Amino acid sequence: MSKKVFVFLLVLLAVSTVFCEWTLIGEKNYFILSSVVYPAKVPGSTSGSIYGILYGFSGVRLVIGYEPQLKIDYVGLIFDQMIFLENGKIYKDRFYYPVRIRCDNKVYNAEIFGAIKPLPDGTIFAMFSDSEYVLKNMIGSKTMILELDVIDVGTEYFKFDLTGLPKAIDQLHSKYK
Repeated sequence: MSKKVFVFLLVLLAVSTVFCEWTLIGEKNYFILSSVVYPAKVPGSTSGSIYGILYGFSGVRLVIGYEPQLKIDYVGLIFDQMIFLENGKIYKDRFYYPVRIRCDNKVYNAEIFGAIKPLPDGTIFAMFSDSEYVLKNMIGSKTMILELDVIDVGTEYFKFDLTGLPKAIDQLHSKYK
């Protein structure tokens, strides 16, 4: 199993968004990877980056990929460690957590799921269960705020800049033509 990653700067989606190419079992896969976003206060909130202080949490990345055979996009998150959120469910080796996203000023409920076992680099990958719904709400929005209800901490907010997202997705799709 060979893994090659080529990364180059793309100034279309947030300041340090990158396109990544990953060759696994002879098949190339491309995805958009945002810069790391850290917990931040939202106006009117008493929450902030206490999660980072208590648990050593450094941030989360937004991932957008494309499955060419099924012709579907997927949206995921990469956490630097396991997350423990309110109202989650653990089933065998998977976790399921309800989350909220705010695209501009509209709030949407969503769910993320992923494997409890970390990836080889220690990160945790979680995918939105309805990526099409999430992506539809992201496109045309300037920002997305991910709201996570962290156990014993409260609500944490992660703000992603979505500037240039439609063009970045078009470029992602064009890599498979």
